[in-house]
Amino acid sequence: MITMMRDVFEDALRTLGLVDRQDPLTAMIAREVIELAQDGERDPDRLKQLTLEAFDRKTQLVAVCFIARCIFFADTDLGAIGSSVIANRPNQNKSSTAT
Repeated sequence: MITMMRDVFEDALRTLGLVDRQDPLTAMIAREVIELAQDGERDPDRLKQLTLEAFDRKTQLVAVCFIARCIFFADTDLGAIGSSVIANRPNQNKSSTAT
């Protein structure tokens, strides 16, 4: 069972093009494989398919939340404050030359 889960995990990572083992998305895939296997899925092809589908749903949800958060902050004083801070930030690349 462990070998099958490892193989599904590795195959899912290859499918998604994930190579960095420190990437939080890699951990998300691992958790999903484990959860689905604990729920009783034993077919490797089905386990991979369900893992990728769950990953897709979760990443879409994260993207929607990120966009909603950006819209929220853009329409509030916090967005204006952030824009003001960025606009008024001293330019680190200017050289100070005396004339």
